[in-house]
Amino acid sequence: VGVLTVGRICRVFEKYLEIYPENSDIYVDAAASEISHRDIWRAKSILHRALRLPNSICSHVQVWQKLIEIAMSEDQIGECQKLYVKACQENSTHAVLWKEHVEFTKKYFSEVEGDKILHEAQKMGVALG
Repeated sequence: VGVLTVGRICRVFEKYLEIYPENSDIYVDAAASEISHRDIWRAKSILHRALRLPNSICSHVQVWQKLIEIAMSEDQIGECQKLYVKACQENSTHAVLWKEHVEFTKKYFSEVEGDKILHEAQKMGVALG
């Protein structure tokens, strides 16, 4: 059995993405593979490709979470906030994203700002418990 080089791993993921473009797990796994090889730009590129697909075809929640994780690993707090805003706009009823957004905002900005986001989620009918 041959050793999988970075190039071969990339080609394997690309083939899977051709066959299963609706599978967000593959996009996230492909991005994680790129991150493990220190290619953050390519990881982001893969995730943004998934976001260009309609949400009805490919669930974007995990993709947004991975993008946010990358931004956090680079200490890009402002970018994380922007990503959370976009993610919650696109997935307006997804409680997990809203809850993470509230917690993130309270931790890195303020309780007041976090409560504003919580109130916004509640206005949209999202039950955060």
